[in-house]
Amino acid sequence: VATQDPELRKNFTGTPDHVVNFFVFIANEVREIMAELGIRKFNDLIGRRDLIDFNGAEEHWKAHGLDLGKLIVSLEKEKDETFYNSKEQNHRLELALDNELILKYSTQRTGMFQHRFKVGYLTGGYESISKSFDLREEGHTLGYSFSVKFSENLKIFVSPIEYQRQSNWNIWKRENLFAYYDKEMISSGLNIDWFIGDRQEIRVKGKIYGIKGKRPRPYRVNVYGYLGSSEDEINSLELSETAFQVRYKYQFAPLSDLYIVYTRGGKYANLQTNQFEKIYSGAWSNQNLDKFIIKLRYKL
Repeated sequence: VATQDPELRKNFTGTPDHVVNFFVFIANEVREIMAELGIRKFNDLIGRRDLIDFNGAEEHWKAHGLDLGKLIVSLEKEKDETFYNSKEQNHRLELALDNELILKYSTQRTGMFQHRFKVGYLTGGYESISKSFDLREEGHTLGYSFSVKFSENLKIFVSPIEYQRQSNWNIWKRENLFAYYDKEMISSGLNIDWFIGDRQEIRVKGKIYGIKGKRPRPYRVNVYGYLGSSEDEINSLELSETAFQVRYKYQFAPLSDLYIVYTRGGKYANLQTNQFEKIYSGAWSNQNLDKFIIKLRYKL
């Protein structure tokens, strides 16, 4: 809705004034609710668990009797303490190691085609308990994609390959155990937007990625918050996921639409590293989602 691209704005009906009015209505309703509760400022709502109506949420058909009371606990404070902005925080951002540089270049459109190139470099990491090993990460990214514009109503975007290599890539395993790997990742994507007249559209989206993690190293966080090498046994890994969706939309009246959607997803995981071809095919073959939906939305 907020995009400034004229081509993308064509995909949205209505005017910016409608959006403004919508948020004004929300603001007015919030003010009415706060007035009923005797609250003057948003900051006075922080920590007021006693004002939450759990019964309404638990009885809602989407919640299915979920007990939210166990997730939100009462906060206790001293007489002179506040729940809002009690003390200044120093996040020591000047010592942060995280840096990321991504360069993207798009060629001029020649006929129907436009090419895009991507180069990236990142650094980051965590402070360790010992100076004998370095947990700082470093990564490089290379990518290529292209778009084909057959007309204003039919556009295709293809990302055949994006490759990333990263040292000291880490994932949480359990409790205070983290696993560090040398990571390689490759991904591909596809987007098709086809607008058939003013009332119909077909959208196709696909995404697949594969990850190989080599040289596993286990680390645990001690009571002081520092990482230290551990004797836990962890294995190399390979993982991939895929998502594919085809969506048809027909607008038979203002704000009234018919949707026909097919979605397929897959996930593949193994402990032994292998070729990316096997990882890709494994994600597509091992389905964990296969759904066909017909949805009708009608505004009276």
